[in-house]
Amino acid sequence: MTFSHISDMHLGQTQYGSPEREDDMYDAFRQAIDISIKDHVEFVILAGDLFDKPKPEGRAIVTLGNELLRLREAGIPAYFVLGEHDISRVSATPVPYIYHNLGVARYIGDGTPVRNGKTLIAGFDKMRRDEVQSRAGDFERVQRIAQEHSGPSILVMHQGIMEVNEIIGELAVNDLPRSFSYYAMGHIHDRYERYFEHLGGTLAYPGSTEAGSTEIIRETGKGFFQVDASGGQVSTSWTRLDTRPHRSFSLTYEELRDRAATIASQLAGYPKNPVVKIKVSGQHLDMNEINALAGPIHDAALYCNIVPEQSVERAEIITERPTKTRDVLVQHTKKSLNDDALSEFAINELLPLLASDKTGEALSCVMENYAKFKSGGAT
Repeated sequence: MTFSHISDMHLGQTQYGSPEREDDMYDAFRQAIDISIKDHVEFVILAGDLFDKPKPEGRAIVTLGNELLRLREAGIPAYFVLGEHDISRVSATPVPYIYHNLGVARYIGDGTPVRNGKTLIAGFDKMRRDEVQSRAGDFERVQRIAQEHSGPSILVMHQGIMEVNEIIGELAVNDLPRSFSYYAMGHIHDRYERYFEHLGGTLAYPGSTEAGSTEIIRETGKGFFQVDASGGQVSTSWTRLDTRPHRSFSLTYEELRDRAATIASQLAGYPKNPVVKIKVSGQHLDMNEINALAGPIHDAALYCNIVPEQSVERAEIITERPTKTRDVLVQHTKKSLNDDALSEFAINELLPLLASDKTGEALSCVMENYAKFKSGGAT
């Protein structure tokens, strides 16, 4: 029994204001569906952030609907949970529910397990750090169900795990329900898989299907997992998608002057104009001169970001070295705000939103917390 584990498609995202980048998001997702149909997978899991924003444009809505319909026509069920990009902080019905109501996909983000043949599938939508504790009972319930199930079991979540990424993690591995054969995760845009002793099976992030607006420009592959749960052990195979190339260069001013034409010629050899980042170092850099030198590269690229190398200021010395990156944030935030509760709010709620460039949701979060403060329910 093989299934596809796809996540973070961010359909509708128009990176750099470029229509071509919106097309890239759709194309990458279509490729994943093409491969899943061709390989006759038993079902497909979509682990959140189906759309780039809670109120997607019509083209994104239609594209997802068409691809889910293709899966249904091929006899392949699709199951999905919601990521933070699919959920509005303002009370509203999430758009993806329409696909469940139309019968082209099944929503599983409420924690109610479903079965596909001998496979148990349970899922939870994205939850904020302050919501995790309230779901402990739900975690215990699905854990008991998974323990009693004799076949493969899959837990689908769109969450950051602290052991994978300290900054955006909302849960620790020990918080997760045990006894599942496979943990189909979304939210982190890089591929990651690891077996934790505490868990019953492999925890895996396939990464996003295309590079998104919150990611730095770098040379990295994008794709999804095909997971084989036929035997006693679950095994994964990561499939790389044919996405727009991303190239990064670190050059001195002199190297840029001497190599600009050669780099532009290399970029012109790609089927799609690449996205490019150039870090330029040197004394007394003049950005007008640098952009003029990089003219051929600009012409060969879909988008070119030129970054002058900045001198690093001497950082404040911390008397006791923290053991984790998160400790540094906590230490500096508490020093600045002089309030433990406000510091926790800033790190746990605001930082993940601002790090994902979701300023609108961050503002809503601030207003929501302020309303609680006025009513005596928050700091």
